[in-house]
Amino acid sequence: LLRLALSVFIPICFGITTAVLLRLLFPIYKKVFRYKIPIAVAVSLLAFGGIVYSQIQPLNNIKTSDKTPRMVLDAYDKILHEYFPHSYAVVNDNIAQTLSLNKHFFINYEDFLFSYLESDSIYHHNKMKPKFFVENPQYVIPKSVLVFVYHDNSESENHFADQNQLEPLLKEHFNTLEKRGRKVSLYYESPYVNVYEIENEPKSSKIDDLIY
Repeated sequence: LLRLALSVFIPICFGITTAVLLRLLFPIYKKVFRYKIPIAVAVSLLAFGGIVYSQIQPLNNIKTSDKTPRMVLDAYDKILHEYFPHSYAVVNDNIAQTLSLNKHFFINYEDFLFSYLESDSIYHHNKMKPKFFVENPQYVIPKSVLVFVYHDNSESENHFADQNQLEPLLKEHFNTLEKRGRKVSLYYESPYVNVYEIENEPKSSKIDDLIY
């Protein structure tokens, strides 16, 4: 019975309270109504100022997004469309290794810098001896090797390898390979990353070269 009575009287109490408040506030409303436009403008300006002020700190904390990953994906897309699968290797940071799965061979920077020159020398010295590679398959190198070289000029922290140390070392390796007679050419260029191609067997990796 109490619940039934409350369900009836609660709305009535709300209505009476609202009517009393309106009766009390109506004289104030009549005085304020004549200034409704200035008050509305003032309230709007205060609200807008409050919104702007509350967003200053979050806006200051926003960092410019690094465009390097976008350029990396663009370079990979170009490579995948122009090269025959598993006829080439990509030299890149370990963070990008998943992009190479089931598409091509992957070499990280450490292996490239410490062992590639030796493998290159042994391969080209014995490339006319098929039996040697049957007995020593570890010295077989891909027909083309694509090396990603990042620039240390991105707007925010770069999640790839340390560019200050790697770029000169990679360029030094390119110079050594060119002195050995290998063709090293710029394949992909952008403000954030360049890709260089080392050709071990000319016209043996790109799809167009294989078709035509």
